[in-house]
Amino acid sequence: MRIVFQKVAAWEGKPHAEAELALRMLTAAQSIESLDAIATSDMDEISSFNPDVIVPLHFYIPKLFDALTVVFMYLLHDSDAV
Repeated sequence: MRIVFQKVAAWEGKPHAEAELALRMLTAAQSIESLDAIATSDMDEISSFNPDVIVPLHFYIPKLFDALTVVFMYLLHDSDAV
């Protein structure tokens, strides 16, 4: 199975949580023999990789490819509001 962890192009070169998440998810996926994975924001690289699954690492990245897209929604909460 070919999986892409789709990074946020606008944030390339800037430290952010999604960059660390991409690295951690890529490292985990590469340890599974049946997975072939990349982490990138490059649309041409994603297209030529021909993924089966795309995991956008931020909720505002639109679905642009004909592949199963798995989206994470992060909910922030104020612990004092509970």
